[in-house]
Order: sequence, then C-alpha cells, then structure tokens
Amino acid sequence: MPPSARAGIQTRNFDEAHWLAQRLMTRHRMDVVSDDQPFEARIDTDQCDGMGVMQFSFGAEVFVDSEPLEHFVTIHVPLAGRLRVEHRDQRVVAHQRQAAVFSCQGPMTLRWERGLQLLVLKIEQADLERRLRMLLSEPLRRPLVFDVAAPLDGTSGALAGVTDLVRRAFDAAGPAGPPAPVRAELKSMVVSALLLGHRHSYTDAVFAPRSLRAPRALRLAVELIEDGSPLTTAELARQVEVSERTLYEAFQRTFGLSPSAYSRQLRLERVRDELVRLSADDGETIAEVALRHGFNHPSRFATSYRNRFGELPSVTLRRTHPG
Repeated sequence: MPPSARAGIQTRNFDEAHWLAQRLMTRHRMDVVSDDQPFEARIDTDQCDGMGVMQFSFGAEVFVDSEPLEHFVTIHVPLAGRLRVEHRDQRVVAHQRQAAVFSCQGPMTLRWERGLQLLVLKIEQADLERRLRMLLSEPLRRPLVFDVAAPLDGTSGALAGVTDLVRRAFDAAGPAGPPAPVRAELKSMVVSALLLGHRHSYTDAVFAPRSLRAPRALRLAVELIEDGSPLTTAELARQVEVSERTLYEAFQRTFGLSPSAYSRQLRLERVRDELVRLSADDGETIAEVALRHGFNHPSRFATSYRNRFGELPSVTLRRTHPG
C-alpha cells in the first residue's frame, strides 16, 4: 500500500462527486434539493493506517440518505454552514459549535445547507474497540455506539481541540501529508478523545472504579502483538516474564480469547482494512495481503476470515471496489 491514499476533485459533475463520496464513505442516495442552485463539489481526502481526513463542499443544498457505516466511525465538523442529521433516532443540527458523530449501527440522513464546508474524520471501528478493551480490561459484550451530538465548546468539548489539531497538522504538512509518526499520534489522540471525551455506550463502565487493573504483563503482551511481532504464546510469556498459564488466563479474563486467538483476530482485522482500501493500481492479490499478515495457508485463512466477518475476502474486495 502507498504511504497514504490521497484524492481530490473540484467538479460540477454531480455523478463524479457522488461516486467519490460513496467510495470514501458508504452507499447512499444523494440529491440536490433545488434545481436552481449551482452544484460545484470540492472533495479532498487523505486516508492512511485506519484514519481518514476529508473535507467536502457541494455549494448547493444537498440531501443524503445513507446506509449504515460498515466498519468505521465518523466525526462531522462543519467549518462553515450547518448540517441537519438524523441517526439512531436522534436529530441533531451540526454547526461550528457542535459536531455530529456517526456510529456503525443504523442508517442516517443528512441535509446539507447551501454553503456548508465540512471536515470529516474517519476512524476504524476495530481500532476503537481494541483501545476500549484495554481501558475496560474485559471483552466487549454489546455494540460500541456514540451519542450523535458532540458539543465543541464548554466542558463537553473534548473533540474540539483534537479535530482542530488534526486539520491544522494536515494543512501545515502540505501535499505529502504528515509523516507516519505524526499520523499515528494524531489517530491515537482522536481515538482517546472519542472514548474518553465523548459519551458512548461504555462511558459509565470506562470511568467506574475497579479493584484490579490489567496486569503489566498483559499490557506488554498486547503491545507486542499489536506491533506485529510474530511470537508464540510461549515466546510472549518469556518476553513479558510470566508463565504461559498466567498469560493465557489474563487474556481469557480480559478479552475472552487466548493470546493466539487475539493475535489472529487482530491480523484478520488488518487484512480486512487493507482489502477495503486496496485499489487496482496497487497490483496486490488477496493472497499477498494475507501472507504479509502471517496467513500462510489460503484455505485456512479464507475460513477464518469468513468466520470473523461473515463473508469471504473476495466478497469484501468486490463489495468495496465493484468493477
């Protein structure tokens, strides 16, 4: 994959703008509300390593009826104008002092006011869930869903600073975008702001007092796995200086998975992330992506992938990149 997937258009062609917007987000119907309003779209996007930073403007008033987001969460921040949204039975007007957060669950409708300029941050659901499991020290037993309204001022405005910082960092970096370490830090800050500074279905659990914290050895083992270290359970235990049994029980208690199953699930999620972002220009096959993440047996990989995501990897590739 390239360091980042960057795209940008400025067009009066409605179909071209709609095609790119669907590719960046998810399937949706889009209509210009009034024929007497000139449509002129500008879309700029940078996507890499599980975070997307996008800016949209359409000039005219636009109505969008969207299917649910499939594997990511978005933060919609108006830089100018207003956005009326309906999502998960909540109706919100987003403006410069209030953003809108969209979860994976449930369809959404959006009505763009004429002149709206919109910043959208896009974060992979898998990354949010991994961090949340670490905060809770236990497996997730229900969906992670966020409140739609996200105040950007006052004591509830945790997202204001981080969204402004991301926008300024990408603007300052110029056409190449920020270097990889900066991107990783910005993504980590957005994940933290969402999980710690914006209300969601696990907020009370995150801040509830707990008598036991996740042991240091578990945290170190998870860091090794997430860094891509190809270690067996025995090697992990030796690295973090505990017995195999102790490490196994810590993973079962925290994630409901063995260390090897946790590693396999993480690697499957990373394969899926790459397949979603894969383009014809990359010239890579599914087998090559899978091998890079440690899956040496194509048939076993395909079975594990289907068990995890409910579809074969070839279906993911065709669905996200039809034609």
